[in-house]
Amino acid sequence: MTTLGNERGGNATTQHVQYTKQFWRAVDLVRKYDRDKDPLVRQDLAWAYTHCEIMRFQGLRILSEVVSRKEPGPASALNKMFWSEYAQRFAEIITNLRGADALIDEDDAWTQSFLSTRSVTIWGGTAQVQRNIVGERVLGLPKEPPAATPGSAA
Repeated sequence: MTTLGNERGGNATTQHVQYTKQFWRAVDLVRKYDRDKDPLVRQDLAWAYTHCEIMRFQGLRILSEVVSRKEPGPASALNKMFWSEYAQRFAEIITNLRGADALIDEDDAWTQSFLSTRSVTIWGGTAQVQRNIVGERVLGLPKEPPAATPGSAA
């Protein structure tokens, strides 16, 4: 569990930087498409900005734990779950904003971001596994009951 905690929490201290840069590129894109007055687009941008800030604060919390020589522990599962689901949704927001332009150039950075984020909730532990870790090890909930085996009474 310590290894997994370090693996999942390791780059969380600086991870917000890449997403914040991506956010500001998206703001430029919104202006390019002349959608900066659209209230739904602005709401999506506000959502993204607040999530980047949450990642920044999570990173600072983890950094303070590292400086205090504390183990990252199972709470690092929250970081993996948070950023991977954020990355997927943000890529979808930008793809929807771009409309047909998103289909034209497969070498485009936005298109690559959309395609690459499809798998981030799977590798390194699925979001469902992360939720189990958080529920059982962080919140102290009972373990999930085992799945019924074929032929057993359900």
